[in-house]
Amino acid sequence: MAVIGKRLADGGYVDGSAVTITGRTFAQEAAEAKETPGQEVIRPLTNPIKSTGGLVILKGNLAPEGGVIKVTGIERKEQRGPARVFDCEESAMQAVTGGKYPCRRYYRAPL
Repeated sequence: MAVIGKRLADGGYVDGSAVTITGRTFAQEAAEAKETPGQEVIRPLTNPIKSTGGLVILKGNLAPEGGVIKVTGIERKEQRGPARVFDCEESAMQAVTGGKYPCRRYYRAPL
């Protein structure tokens, strides 16, 4: 976790002056992170796996009060057609695995 903290502090994504439970600042704690040479799990900010994250904020008629969806592994940027809305990921998974809404693995929406 220390290496992740260091990456966030170095990138300016956290307030390094925030005091942690140790009484030291986040930046002080992050500065002591020791990275294993050659590790490829925690990538540098200059070399991400993808340029965007795995969450998308929805707005508009599909989500008039706003919403968040997980799109990890999905490359397309647009979806047209019916939407099924669930309150949580577990409910959605239960509906798909229970056969209520079969998963369309090979469906490709035109972009």
